[in-house]
Amino acid sequence: MYSIGIDIGGTNLPVGIIALETQKVISKRSTPFVKGMSAPEAMDKLAALAREQMDMLGISMDEIAYVGIGVPGVVMPDKGYLVRANNLEWYEQDIGRLLSDRLDGKKVYVENDANAAAWGEHIAGACRGTKTSVVLTIGTGLGAGVIINDKMLWGSHYNAGELGHVIVEVENGIPCSCGNSGCIERYTAATAIIRWGREALQNGEETMLREKCGGDPDKIDAKMVIDCSRENDPVCQVIFQKFVHYLAVMCLNIVNFLDPEVIAIGGGVSNAGEYLMIPLRKELGELIVNKGMAYSELRICQLEGDAGLLGAGLLGVGSEQGM
Repeated sequence: MYSIGIDIGGTNLPVGIIALETQKVISKRSTPFVKGMSAPEAMDKLAALAREQMDMLGISMDEIAYVGIGVPGVVMPDKGYLVRANNLEWYEQDIGRLLSDRLDGKKVYVENDANAAAWGEHIAGACRGTKTSVVLTIGTGLGAGVIINDKMLWGSHYNAGELGHVIVEVENGIPCSCGNSGCIERYTAATAIIRWGREALQNGEETMLREKCGGDPDKIDAKMVIDCSRENDPVCQVIFQKFVHYLAVMCLNIVNFLDPEVIAIGGGVSNAGEYLMIPLRKELGELIVNKGMAYSELRICQLEGDAGLLGAGLLGVGSEQGM
């Protein structure tokens, strides 16, 4: 049997066919998300992409067990309902019904995109074999998904897992897009590394970053800063160490509150590999309260770009997971 996995993003709408026996993506296609596209219009495109791949693979609708979709917003997974997705400008949409109507009435599981990615890592990735885990996805923000006793944590109002908006700077905190200031994602996202790199150039600091970006701060990205840090550039090393410190603080808060077996780090910054993980583990170990006790293992996510897609396609595995 197979499933259809969908991972809606702000720029692309990827659709994949997942072989449930092997828990692998066997086909994947994508179409651009056009600003202003309505939810029904997007569902038309997603259903068409799914059918094209099924035809290519010779799979009938009878062989599709269910459909899973991850959406970047607040959803009611048990109702298949999207409350709001600000970046998509979608509000109060019955996503499950819209997609089911276009795919012959198939059961549709709807989940927040970060939760779907966490579920993918829990079932088939870095957290496989654990019962309790937290997945942090570091991109333009800090996304998170929490699994407790093999169940997704939704919360009483479907807002659980918004770890990026844990406030760590009460006074003089950096303003956040959520309206508050001092949220941890303002210090632990790729955008934080970029912001600090641009500030260094604008402040006239001597750094190889200036040559790397051709003197244009707008061309700086997180990888560029991390690469300069690897090359022993003192300014970028300070930036990277500051980023690692705040990420370790976030991990410490998770350990103290949930004590998961594993905290997995994903997103583009995780491509730094052990260059990130070695100092992160060291700093967490220094911050940990109970020095003599075991605490959460830090790992890098394994599914990379397919985490959300595969996670959505595996939402039917343990389908009563929400709590």
